[in-house]
Amino acid sequence: MNLKQRFQNFILRSMLRAKVLTIQDTNGVSAEFRARRFNEFYKEAYRHNPIVYACLRVIGNGLCAVPIGIEYEGEIVTQDDIAPRVKPLYNLVQRFNPNQGYHEFIALWSNQLHLAGITYIEGIGIGKRTTNGKTQPKTAPEMYLELPDRVTIETTDNRTVSRYVIETGIGNKRYLTPDEMYNVKFTDPAHPMFGLSPLNAAATDIDTSNLQLAWNSKLLTNSAVPGGVLQITGWSSLTPQVRARIEQDYNDKFSGASNAGATAFIDGEKSNYMALAHSPKEMDWTSGAGVTMRHICAALGVPSQLVGDDKSSTYNNVESAERFLYENTVLPLHRLFREEFAEFVLPKMGLEDDVKLLPIVSGINALQDNVTERVHNLANSDWMTPNEKREASGLEMIEPDDPDNPLNKPYIRLPDTLKQLQPEEIGVDTEENETKEAARAMRSYLETCG
Repeated sequence: MNLKQRFQNFILRSMLRAKVLTIQDTNGVSAEFRARRFNEFYKEAYRHNPIVYACLRVIGNGLCAVPIGIEYEGEIVTQDDIAPRVKPLYNLVQRFNPNQGYHEFIALWSNQLHLAGITYIEGIGIGKRTTNGKTQPKTAPEMYLELPDRVTIETTDNRTVSRYVIETGIGNKRYLTPDEMYNVKFTDPAHPMFGLSPLNAAATDIDTSNLQLAWNSKLLTNSAVPGGVLQITGWSSLTPQVRARIEQDYNDKFSGASNAGATAFIDGEKSNYMALAHSPKEMDWTSGAGVTMRHICAALGVPSQLVGDDKSSTYNNVESAERFLYENTVLPLHRLFREEFAEFVLPKMGLEDDVKLLPIVSGINALQDNVTERVHNLANSDWMTPNEKREASGLEMIEPDDPDNPLNKPYIRLPDTLKQLQPEEIGVDTEENETKEAARAMRSYLETCG
């Protein structure tokens, strides 16, 4: 079996390595879907693959840089001006639990979402709490992330969640209702109730990348000498014992990435050395590694330039790549988190009609060009009044109800090509015109005098 065939077999084994997970519903009917387990992706991708780790770190850092803003009664709530009604919500988005602030919580949520395709968030002390029909004293609201591989969803009709089953230890389980826990997921088109990790699409490339790293490591250990085999001549036939010895020696010393660069030695009458493996240059290893990196980055929505790929010419500069990251990956993820968070929390606090959750992007340098461009477009919108432009820019309007206020009237901007015409340009005799003006001024003066 040559190198190409062994590599193809490795890829095939990787593709068949997916596990079948079963989610039982309350009626005993199971919904099966294919997915890799959370702990497998954690080990193979997050812990052992530098590309995946770098991509998830970039996404997590991007989310941490976008705080959640609370708009209440038309204004963004700040620490110096917090209405008592929204203070519990403000404190919650600043610190989700005693152990995790916003940055740590949102980064962990992002990592779990990408590794498992679904996350589970438990809410404690949000809104009124009742036990046996009695209202319990309110406590500071807290939220916690549960490990995805410890949670099982039970459904009534494979469409509606009836409860969540959480494994807390050997034989120990907790049961939470949808009022106590909710999930956020990347929707699987074939199984909308459950999540699908984007790493599934990149699984083959991740395995290839890990194999490349292992191969390079073993090759360097062998002083970068390609492997080979000794070809034996002079025997007209081989006994089964000799053939078995050759095959065993070959497999033990040569097969697999762990034996990269090894040489299988077989003694005989005459032996010739034949190089079997290719050097990294012959295999165009660097180019192949770059392609693998870009495939993984594409699956995670991260421009490869941001994780060390300086060969890609997709973006003119790093600033453009960062802008792409925020517009196409970070902000959509932020919106997904906000929408599910608001759906779970705001009704329990009685704020669903009075509060909006917004992303605060004023501190993101990569998006400031968008702000500048928007302000420039507003400045050139002559059909808008200055007050309307101020409101569209996020500024407070000045006396918006005063009809005589010039800020409530649109300004007509004259084109830059217009200019004041001179008398000679419209056919007027300048000297004659000046004489007539002087005569009229003299008559007016004489009439005044007498």
